[in-house]
Amino acid sequence: MTSTTNSMHEFYSALHTVVGELLYAKNFYVALLVDDDTALDFPYAVDEIDPTSFFKRTPLRRGLTDYVLRTGKPLLAPRPEIERLQEIGAIERLGAPAECWLGVPLILEERVVGAIVVQSYTEDVQYTTRDQELLTFVSFHIATALQRRRARESLRAAHDELERHVEELRRTQADLLETEKMASLGRLVAGVAHEVNTPLGIALTAVSFLRDQTRDLRAKLKARGIVDIETGPLETASAMVESNLARAAGLVRNFKQVAVDQSTIHFRAVAVREYLDASLQSLHPTLRRAGHTVVVECGPELLMTSRPDALHQIVVNLIMNSVMHAWPAGSAGTMRIGVTADNERLVLRYEDDGVGMEPAVAAQMFEPFFTTKREHGGTGLGMHIVYNLVTQALAGRINCVTAPSRGVRFDIVFPMVHPQCARV
Repeated sequence: MTSTTNSMHEFYSALHTVVGELLYAKNFYVALLVDDDTALDFPYAVDEIDPTSFFKRTPLRRGLTDYVLRTGKPLLAPRPEIERLQEIGAIERLGAPAECWLGVPLILEERVVGAIVVQSYTEDVQYTTRDQELLTFVSFHIATALQRRRARESLRAAHDELERHVEELRRTQADLLETEKMASLGRLVAGVAHEVNTPLGIALTAVSFLRDQTRDLRAKLKARGIVDIETGPLETASAMVESNLARAAGLVRNFKQVAVDQSTIHFRAVAVREYLDASLQSLHPTLRRAGHTVVVECGPELLMTSRPDALHQIVVNLIMNSVMHAWPAGSAGTMRIGVTADNERLVLRYEDDGVGMEPAVAAQMFEPFFTTKREHGGTGLGMHIVYNLVTQALAGRINCVTAPSRGVRFDIVFPMVHPQCARV
C-alpha cells in the first residue's frame, strides 16, 4: 500500500479496508502525535455516531486514546472497564460512550508516535484478547508503513522543492545572461557614441561657421551690387547639413544613455508616491495636449533608498513609449502606475490600454535600435534604456505581458534598499 497509494488519505482508507477484513472495524480511526507530542491529529476517522468535527486536531487530554499514548500499551476496554478507569480518574469521557473499545499504540524506534483504534457501540460486538493480539501485530507493520510513507512524502516534497529551485535558477540564469547581453550592447553603443561625439561636435561647429560665412558673403556681395552670384543653394545645403548633424548629435546623446552611468551614482531615500507625482508633473503638458490620463496607485508610506533618478527616467520613458506607440493618432488612453511592497522589494506595475504588441514585436522590445516608428523619429533606444536602468541602476528585473488589442503591462521588481546601500 505504501507503494501503490497516491496520497496519505488513500493509504489510510486502504488500511481501514485491510483491518476490516481481520476484525470488526466500522468505527475506526488513526491518531498521531503532532506539535512535539503536545497534540493529537486524526488523519483518518470513520465513526457511526461521532461527527467528523469530533476528530479534529486537539491538545492532549485524558481520553482513552491519550491513555494508550501515555502508557504505551494496548488497551482492551469493555464498558465496565471504561467506567472503572473513569472512576479512578485515569480517563475522562470524550465522545459517544462505546460498548467495547480497543486501541493499540503505534511504536516506531521504541517511541510511541500514535495509536490505531476500533470500537463498537453495540453489546453484540465485543473484542477479545485475540483481536488485541491481532491489532497489535498489525500495528507494528502499520508504524513501519507510516514511516515509509512519510519518507516517500518527504522525499517527494523535497524533490518538488528542488525542481522549483532549479526552475528558479534557470530563470535567474536566463535573466543574468539577458542582462549581461544588454549591458554589453549598452557599453558598445555608449563607447561608439563617445568616439563619434567629438568629430560630430567639430563638424556641427564647422557647418555653423560655414553657414554664417555664407550669409556674410551674400551681404557683402549685395552691398557691392554683385547680384549675379547665387548663394542660395550654398545656404540651403549648409542648413540641411546643420539640421542633420544636429539630429545626429541628439541621437548620440540618446546613445550615451544606453549604458547606465555608474560614475555619478547618487543614492538617497525618497517617498515613492511623492517622487512619481513630481515626475508626472514634468509630462503634464504632453499628456494634456494628447488627452491621455495617468492613474497612480501608491501608498504614501512606501520608501526607497536607491537611485530615484533612474526611477524617474524609467517612468518617463514608459509613458512616452505609450504616447508614441499605444494609440492611433488623435486617440486618448489611460495609463496606470501601481506600486506595492513585497517583503523587502517594491513591485511597480505599469499598464496602458492601447493596441498592445504582436509576440514578434514584444520579443525584440528591449533590443537596442529596434523600433516600429523609425519614420516618425523613433530611435529604438527608449525601452533598451529602461531595461538597463531597471537591471543595473535599480538592481531589479522587468517583465512584459502584452497581446494585440490587449494593451501592455510591465512588471518591475527592485529592492527597497539598493544592495550597495545595504552593504554600507
